[in-house]
Amino acid sequence: GDDYEFFGWNKPVFDKVSTTRALTFSWLQPKKKFALTTNTNGEHRAFVVTGNYEEVFPMDIYPLQTLKACMVKDLDQMEVLGMYELAPEDFALTEFVCVSKQPHQRIIREGLDLMFNEIG
Repeated sequence: GDDYEFFGWNKPVFDKVSTTRALTFSWLQPKKKFALTTNTNGEHRAFVVTGNYEEVFPMDIYPLQTLKACMVKDLDQMEVLGMYELAPEDFALTEFVCVSKQPHQRIIREGLDLMFNEIG
């Protein structure tokens, strides 16, 4: 969903979970159960680099560089970064912690499809 929230970017939030401490207070209640949704709370956002993908990524690769290589369709860089060993599901945690709410799994799927069509 993309339901808008009036001044949602400018007020402290107590009822949403976050992996950062920016305007959310979920870290004060670590045992609380939150109702998770797929709402992105508004419009498309720029791809913001925060460095938190590497903290949650389960494998020893560069997730941000891999996503960027897929977005610009750089086949050589995608191959160097090890795209053949990846699946879109590997990026589920990075998609969850992404402050930009980018569709990481879709980006990786499109990159893999491009590689298999172009390279084989």
